[in-house]
Amino acid sequence: TNSISVKTLDSQNNVEYAKIAVNATSAKYLQNEYSVITKLSELEFVHFHLPEILGIERLASMSILTQNSLGEAGLKQAPYNAGLALLISKEISIKKSNCQKLMKANYLWELSDRVKATGIDWLKQAISQIEQDYGECELLFGLNHGDFTPWNILQDGKRIYVIDWEWSRPSVPVGYDLCHYEHQSAHNLNIAKKSLPYESGSLINLLNSLAVDETLAPLIYALYAIDWICFEILESRKHIDTLGSHSHALCLVIRELKK
Repeated sequence: TNSISVKTLDSQNNVEYAKIAVNATSAKYLQNEYSVITKLSELEFVHFHLPEILGIERLASMSILTQNSLGEAGLKQAPYNAGLALLISKEISIKKSNCQKLMKANYLWELSDRVKATGIDWLKQAISQIEQDYGECELLFGLNHGDFTPWNILQDGKRIYVIDWEWSRPSVPVGYDLCHYEHQSAHNLNIAKKSLPYESGSLINLLNSLAVDETLAPLIYALYAIDWICFEILESRKHIDTLGSHSHALCLVIRELKK
């Protein structure tokens, strides 16, 4: 276990959450969540609210991040809602976005290093092919949530909260969060889909609404796919052969892009 979430209740039924990191990797992510939410708290968002961070501290070998009760009681996981996901994702990623050539973006170099670290030849070939074929393409880069899914969106009928920002990064291709939302929803919520998310018109339309050129939608999805597979292997310590149908589907997307 990398981290533990603790829920505490007082006599007024207020709830506070404490995330406890039990190793260096999870401590790094808790610190990242603290920094991201602290910075974002200075901005105003229309379609969602942030949890209020109460503090972060070290206790012996553990790091502890505490946050407030997220408002009134009765918060529930939001159902799958592509329209809501688009509105929230647009606010997160577009506010401070910038346009860069893919080849000059730090994101690509960092991703390339992570791909090399996996030691998987076909992933190395895929990222090399992307650099060669799409390196001069201009993409929008902006903040991402990192694990943007229905279960990280809470609502009570009045307010919507987006939680769990520990995997957020400041500059990734705009559209990453929507790709993650669609694929994770299809995989974990048993949403009926006859094709991979990037092949469906719905995801392409969502990406277009984020100012992503329709012709670049498969590229955005492929970058997301490579990124997520690297995370599963390097951070979650999973073997490529044990990732299951979800990640194997992502592998197929990358291979199709190479054709």
